[in-house]
Amino acid sequence: MIRTVVCVEILCDACGDGWTGDDTGPRHFDSPAAARAGVVWEHGWTATTAGTVCADCATLAACQQAGGHHWPSGEEFCTRCGHPDYGHQVDPNADRIAAALRILTAA
Repeated sequence: MIRTVVCVEILCDACGDGWTGDDTGPRHFDSPAAARAGVVWEHGWTATTAGTVCADCATLAACQQAGGHHWPSGEEFCTRCGHPDYGHQVDPNADRIAAALRILTAA
Protein backbone atom coordinates (compact mmCIF):
# COMPACT_ATOMS: atom_id res chain seq x y z
CA MET A 1 0.00 0.00 0.00
CA ILE A 2 1.17 3.52 -0.72
CA ARG A 3 -0.33 6.42 1.16
CA THR A 4 0.36 10.10 1.67
CA VAL A 5 1.09 11.24 5.22
CA VAL A 6 1.26 14.89 6.23
CA CYS A 7 3.52 15.74 9.14
CA VAL A 8 5.80 18.43 10.56
CA GLU A 9 9.60 18.32 10.76
CA ILE A 10 11.56 20.90 12.72
CA LEU A 11 14.71 22.59 11.42
CA CYS A 12 17.12 24.93 13.17
CA ASP A 13 16.65 28.46 11.84
CA ALA A 14 20.35 29.15 12.35
CA CYS A 15 22.04 26.14 10.70
CA GLY A 16 19.19 24.44 8.86
CA ASP A 17 19.79 21.04 10.42
CA GLY A 18 16.78 19.00 11.39
CA TRP A 19 16.32 17.13 14.62
CA THR A 20 16.64 13.42 14.07
CA GLY A 21 16.02 12.23 17.60
CA ASP A 22 17.98 9.02 17.85
CA ASP A 23 19.82 9.61 14.54
CA THR A 24 17.67 7.12 12.63
CA GLY A 25 16.18 9.81 10.41
CA PRO A 26 13.99 12.89 10.67
CA ARG A 27 11.54 13.00 13.54
CA HIS A 28 7.96 13.73 12.49
CA PHE A 29 5.41 15.58 14.61
CA ASP A 30 1.65 16.08 14.33
CA SER A 31 1.81 19.89 14.59
CA PRO A 32 4.26 22.80 14.81
CA ALA A 33 3.41 23.16 18.51
CA ALA A 34 4.20 19.49 19.14
CA ALA A 35 7.49 19.84 17.25
CA ARG A 36 8.58 22.85 19.30
CA ALA A 37 7.54 21.23 22.57
CA GLY A 38 9.31 18.00 21.69
CA VAL A 39 12.68 19.51 20.87
CA VAL A 40 12.62 22.35 23.41
CA TRP A 41 11.64 20.36 26.46
CA GLU A 42 13.32 17.07 25.62
CA HIS A 43 16.41 18.03 23.64
CA GLY A 44 17.65 21.50 24.61
CA TRP A 45 16.52 23.47 21.58
CA THR A 46 15.41 27.09 22.09
CA ALA A 47 12.24 28.56 20.60
CA THR A 48 11.58 32.30 20.47
CA THR A 49 9.10 34.39 18.53
CA ALA A 50 11.89 34.85 15.94
CA GLY A 51 12.55 31.15 15.36
CA THR A 52 13.87 27.85 16.66
CA VAL A 53 17.55 27.15 17.39
CA CYS A 54 19.15 23.73 17.92
CA ALA A 55 21.10 22.98 21.07
CA ASP A 56 24.44 23.13 19.24
CA CYS A 57 23.77 26.58 17.75
CA ALA A 58 22.48 27.81 21.13
CA THR A 59 25.72 26.61 22.75
CA LEU A 60 27.81 28.38 20.11
CA ALA A 61 25.79 31.57 20.58
CA ALA A 62 26.20 31.43 24.37
CA CYS A 63 29.94 31.00 23.86
CA GLN A 64 29.99 34.10 21.65
CA GLN A 65 28.02 36.09 24.21
CA ALA A 66 30.53 35.04 26.88
CA GLY A 67 33.36 36.57 24.86
CA GLY A 68 33.98 34.01 22.13
CA HIS A 69 35.91 30.79 22.01
CA HIS A 70 38.50 30.26 24.72
CA TRP A 71 41.43 27.96 24.08
CA PRO A 72 43.97 28.06 26.91
CA SER A 73 47.50 27.26 25.85
CA GLY A 74 47.72 23.67 24.63
CA GLU A 75 43.94 23.10 24.58
CA GLU A 76 42.40 21.78 21.37
CA PHE A 77 38.80 22.49 22.32
CA CYS A 78 37.04 25.63 23.56
CA THR A 79 36.51 25.46 27.31
CA ARG A 80 33.15 27.25 26.92
CA CYS A 81 31.46 25.25 24.16
CA GLY A 82 33.72 22.32 23.33
CA HIS A 83 34.30 23.23 19.69
CA PRO A 84 37.71 22.56 18.17
CA ASP A 85 40.45 25.14 17.70
CA TYR A 86 40.48 26.18 14.06
CA GLY A 87 43.99 27.55 14.29
CA HIS A 88 42.51 30.82 15.56
CA GLN A 89 41.33 31.54 12.03
CA VAL A 90 37.82 32.56 11.12
CA ASP A 91 35.41 30.13 12.76
CA PRO A 92 33.54 28.20 10.05
CA ASN A 93 30.48 28.47 12.31
CA ALA A 94 30.48 32.29 12.25
CA ASP A 95 27.37 32.61 10.06
CA ARG A 96 25.31 30.19 12.10
CA ILE A 97 26.47 31.83 15.35
CA ALA A 98 25.34 35.21 14.04
CA ALA A 99 21.98 33.78 12.95
CA ALA A 100 21.46 32.06 16.32
CA LEU A 101 22.29 35.28 18.18
CA ARG A 102 19.75 37.23 16.09
CA ILE A 103 17.07 34.66 16.87
CA LEU A 104 17.92 34.23 20.56
CA THR A 105 18.11 37.96 21.27
CA ALA A 106 15.01 38.99 19.29
CA ALA A 107 12.50 40.86 21.39
